[in-house]
Amino acid sequence: MQDLVRRLSSPSQRRLLSWLQPALQLRLFGLVVLVTAGFALLFGVNSYAAYGRLYEALLAAAPGGFAGEIRDQTAAYLVVSSLIFLAYALALLAVSAAYVDHLIGPTVALQRQVRALQRGDYTARAVLRQGNRAFRGLAGELNGLA
Repeated sequence: MQDLVRRLSSPSQRRLLSWLQPALQLRLFGLVVLVTAGFALLFGVNSYAAYGRLYEALLAAAPGGFAGEIRDQTAAYLVVSSLIFLAYALALLAVSAAYVDHLIGPTVALQRQVRALQRGDYTARAVLRQGNRAFRGLAGELNGLA
């Protein structure tokens, strides 16, 4: 147990834990999925309102062998649509996690440098990933301040 506490309190693990920000990532994912589910519900209600009576009339007027085929095709459509929605939700989770990482990762490095400056360590520098252009100016200003 002490070994686990020692490993989690090491600077590299603290950086990893603050980099992950699971609460923020899950909150963003939850909000996006909630909005998506709302629109999917609206789409479903609209589709049922537009085609529900047509489906019922088609089933009632279909010759004996075609009613089962219509039901099977409709069920297959609903299953595939549900799988597409699930794949979309998983893709949203991945995009949300990557986007939050892209925003949170630099702020962690900048927070680390500000804390070092507060302690009087003027040799500390904020080092950002190569592709991060959004925070490069702020990191340069903090590095210049140090």
